Amino acid sequence: MGARHGAWTVAGLLILAVVFQAELLFADEPVPVDNSKAGYSTENEVIRSVEQYWNLDDELKKVPHSAELELVVYYYDPVWGLLWGEEEGGRPAFMNVKMKPLPIRSRGQRIRIRGEGAITAIGIDGRAAQVTVVDENAKISAIEANAILFSWKRLNSHMVALSGFVDRQEQLTPNHLALSLIVEGKKVLGRVWIDDNRAVPQYEGSFISIEGVFLQNADSAGQLKQIELWNAGPDYIQTHGSLLTDPRFALPISAIDSLGSASPNEYVHLVGKVVEQRAGFSIVLRDDTGQATLDAVQTDSLNPGETIEVIGTPEVKGITTTIFRTLYRRPPKSILVSNSGLGSALPGRLRLADQVRSLSLDKARLEIPARITGVVTWVAPDGSLFFLQDSSGGVRVDCSGQKPSIEIHQGIFAEVTGVSATDGSTRLIRSSHLSSGSDIALPPARPVTLDQALAGVGESQWVEMSGYLRQVGRKGKTLHLDLTTPTGEFSAVLPDDPAADAYLNSVVHLKGVVGAVFDERGRVSGIQLRMSSLKDLRVEEPFPQDPFSVPQFSISEIGQFGFFQERNRWVRTAGVVTMHLPGRYLSLQDGTNALRVLSRQTLPLSPGDRVEVVGLPGREGGRTVLREAVYRRTQLEVSLKPETLPSGKALQPHLDGRVVQVHGTIIDVSLRAERPRITLQSEDAIIECVAEGFSPNTPAAREWELWAQATATGVYRLEQDEYGQPFSFNVQLRTPEDILITKPRPWWTAKRALAAVGVLTVCSIVGVVGVLLLRRRVRQQTELIRRQMEKEARMEAELERSSRLESLGVLAGGIAHDFNNLLTVVVGNITLSLSDNAVAEAVGELLRDAVRGAMRARDLTQQLLTFAKGGDPIRGAVSLEEVVREAAKFALHGSQLAAEFVTAPDIWPANVDKGQIGQVVHNLVLNASQAMPNGGSLRFFLENDEVKKDDSMLKPGRYLKLTVSDNGPGIAPEHLRRIFDPYFSTKPQNSGLGLATVRSIVKKHGGHIEVESALDRGTTFRIWLPAADSPVLVSSTEPFPAPALPAPEFARHYRVLFMDDDEAIRRVAATLLRRLGYRHTLVEEGQRLLDAYETALDENDPYDVVIMDLTIPGGMGGKDAMRELLKRHPEVKAIVSSGYSSDPVLANYRAYGFKAMVPKPYNVNDLARTLKMLVEDTYTEEKPDGSLAPAENNEQR
Repeated sequence: MGARHGAWTVAGLLILAVVFQAELLFADEPVPVDNSKAGYSTENEVIRSVEQYWNLDDELKKVPHSAELELVVYYYDPVWGLLWGEEEGGRPAFMNVKMKPLPIRSRGQRIRIRGEGAITAIGIDGRAAQVTVVDENAKISAIEANAILFSWKRLNSHMVALSGFVDRQEQLTPNHLALSLIVEGKKVLGRVWIDDNRAVPQYEGSFISIEGVFLQNADSAGQLKQIELWNAGPDYIQTHGSLLTDPRFALPISAIDSLGSASPNEYVHLVGKVVEQRAGFSIVLRDDTGQATLDAVQTDSLNPGETIEVIGTPEVKGITTTIFRTLYRRPPKSILVSNSGLGSALPGRLRLADQVRSLSLDKARLEIPARITGVVTWVAPDGSLFFLQDSSGGVRVDCSGQKPSIEIHQGIFAEVTGVSATDGSTRLIRSSHLSSGSDIALPPARPVTLDQALAGVGESQWVEMSGYLRQVGRKGKTLHLDLTTPTGEFSAVLPDDPAADAYLNSVVHLKGVVGAVFDERGRVSGIQLRMSSLKDLRVEEPFPQDPFSVPQFSISEIGQFGFFQERNRWVRTAGVVTMHLPGRYLSLQDGTNALRVLSRQTLPLSPGDRVEVVGLPGREGGRTVLREAVYRRTQLEVSLKPETLPSGKALQPHLDGRVVQVHGTIIDVSLRAERPRITLQSEDAIIECVAEGFSPNTPAAREWELWAQATATGVYRLEQDEYGQPFSFNVQLRTPEDILITKPRPWWTAKRALAAVGVLTVCSIVGVVGVLLLRRRVRQQTELIRRQMEKEARMEAELERSSRLESLGVLAGGIAHDFNNLLTVVVGNITLSLSDNAVAEAVGELLRDAVRGAMRARDLTQQLLTFAKGGDPIRGAVSLEEVVREAAKFALHGSQLAAEFVTAPDIWPANVDKGQIGQVVHNLVLNASQAMPNGGSLRFFLENDEVKKDDSMLKPGRYLKLTVSDNGPGIAPEHLRRIFDPYFSTKPQNSGLGLATVRSIVKKHGGHIEVESALDRGTTFRIWLPAADSPVLVSSTEPFPAPALPAPEFARHYRVLFMDDDEAIRRVAATLLRRLGYRHTLVEEGQRLLDAYETALDENDPYDVVIMDLTIPGGMGGKDAMRELLKRHPEVKAIVSSGYSSDPVLANYRAYGFKAMVPKPYNVNDLARTLKMLVEDTYTEEKPDGSLAPAENNEQR
């Protein structure tokens, strides 16, 4: 609780003691005391009233004074030294008490304080003060203050009585209790004195009556910040029940849409769902009939969608319903059941604009009945549509199919009856009946930025947006305004008005109804604001008459943090032009600072011109720019020395926009591309130089030859990703002269070498005219040698590729092994934690989410094994539909393909290796994605198929048939017959192993794959996989249950030997075996396992089960250790486990002598179950067809 009330600190309380010493103590203004008339001298005189003390000037307060005071104690705090009371005439009094506590109670005594030097600058000096109790039980009258709570100047420092609800309680010190009170819907801070050795009462959640000293805390402007009540102890507090017993919750439940007829000062009772909450401030509540905003200072946190019960006093203004003096609680079940259909809304009827906007497009087409009441915010000139706004937002109303019976205009309060509909991209209401009331004020326009509008914030609502008015256009009787903002552009439409031209080039604020503009594919392409008239336009910053008279800032200042607080203000700066594209932008540099300026001005500038520019600050990606700028030249040919670009590939963000120079060798020239460029190699860096703003078809450009040495000068330009982060750079060339050839290419070029070869060839032909037969023979031999060399080259390339893939496979398998070991530790520890009921109850769902994430990580390791050399499949009964969906969705991440999944009813389970079939689907989806880089569609169809007779490719039996179809470009006939060949690919960057892997996996499962394709008609793959005879044991989407651990009494008779090289896995195993009750020994490699096994036999305490890992780096692994154990003790019971989930030993573990197999990362339940069945000789395994084989008839222990 202390964290929630961190503001209630002891230091803050002590400061308050000083705050209330002066002018806030008594009346509105201090009453001056005439010391001469009262018989007081200015020094060392007797202080006869607290008021007299506070009216002394600061210098006189420093002088000790004698005291002759009498007052009734309201509140005394001996720990913090605070004393409030009442003097003669009912005047409130406050003094600090320091140095020594006074011998008085916390409240109720009339006391007299005397003594020389008893009054000092710090207040009452307890050492010098002599206290006499005049009356033990003085009468104190408290002012009933609930009704006059905010007459705080009148109540300040008086004893008052308040009634309210205790929202929170916190004990600050042993003697100080803080109560967060809610009184008449407002917060009051109660401070309760607790005597030593007295139990602290519990008030939280209760209604109380409390008496205490009323103190107000005002700000420098005299506005109330906080009310406090200082209470002398629990004896002056009475409790009156809680929220559960509050009789106001027994009032009849009202519907929100009926509150307009309720009395503002009478309490109403509501039940609804929470839309949103600002804890301690407000709640948006919705029932079946409408929406209301609760002025709720309770701090109980609520979840969106949670049902609550509310009491409060309503206020309806226009379309806004507000509930004041709010208290809420979670309702009993009887309330939830009896009021599930509360209000006048019919079942399935839409009553709020937000409900319409929240529909999917498909649901909006179902013509759901709607009846919505609100204010009209915009009407089309022809009356065919308008926008209606209620307390939840706005909605578009289409009334084109009817003739309205009433006049619809902006500001009229109307009720629309109709059905939901859509125009293809927007949800709306198609009206069937309209009724109206009187005109009301429009709601306050919600400020919305362009980015917020693009995200859907304020859709169809009355909003306010701002921007730079760059263009005014007209189309018929409609005025079109084009505006720009620091993050983009939007438009506004309104009836034509000639006065609009006067606002051109100004920064303006516009009020209207915001809506998205969609392209032909239904995607948001822009934002449009619908305005009713030019009166909804307000100028924030007009275009200056003399633009170059606005304040000037340096380029460095414009780029500083915080400058954009004035981003809709014109600013002026100056710099040297480094690059200019007329009508688009220019780049400026001033010293080491650079700036991009966006300008539609077309006056050409040259690099080296010094200019002044005036524009609006903005952002372009991650850099600062000036937008909508104008400029003027102030100086010609300013010298600007380029900076030498550092060697290396690292980005240099500080150089962005500055002139740089780089030296290198020309390795590529592309002059006919969309962006002509040359590429330089400078040491180990490749640098692209782009020709911007000039044609490369010049004599200078013709000298740009490959392998020539060159110096490039241009503007360093960072390229940014969609998040505004730099990822690359180029050098922008301004003129052809920016490339200076420093050393031409070598004389002996490939072209000249070919010419020399031609001359020698002619000479050879002339020399051997007489030996034509010999020449023919030589040519034939040369052709044979050439073909042989090409064949050897192809074989060498294939060998090299195979070697690389084999190395990659080894690496992938190793990564998968280590990752599965790590996941074993994570999953093991989490599932063991779930076996603790307290942990499972507290954070069980969070831990299960963590296990699901770990299992997803396991699936990612299976993708690595695509490159590893796989063994036989580890098959089992699985849901093929889930495997296909999961693998396809994973492979589709980042692609532009749309997928459709169709499954026939009553689909059989498949007897497959889930991981390997996931690789099959992954490779097929990847193949389709590469064939359709610009998007397309994939269709997965799964059905049962029973083969009745021998097929050339399939044995008779039950199969699942998976059909994968796309609408891509198809496969050429000459390639179709080779697509399953290893290393065959039509894409040079591909390995050519994807579809070869697919066919290999399908064959290993006893299945079959075939393909059908035609150019421009797409491709279809059909795959048959064997069905399982048993049902799916555990759904792939089933969350991990808590481990069902057997009773330790069962397991303590058995002994387990566990081997794994990973210490963390051994710790998990030790914890599990200890929880299970098994006696156990842990070893890290095979030789120690053999030694431990023999030792146990010698001690006549043998191990019942051995669990061993296959792979032990630097030691004997599980396979070798098992071979040795079988030689010596054929009866050994062993479980094999490995992070190499594709290891052939796992697929055929019985052939290696193992009794059971548990792959990593394993489920703790699976391991516990396998152990139990092994020691009981009841272990069953899945047969290749997916059914369970019976246990072997071994003798019981």
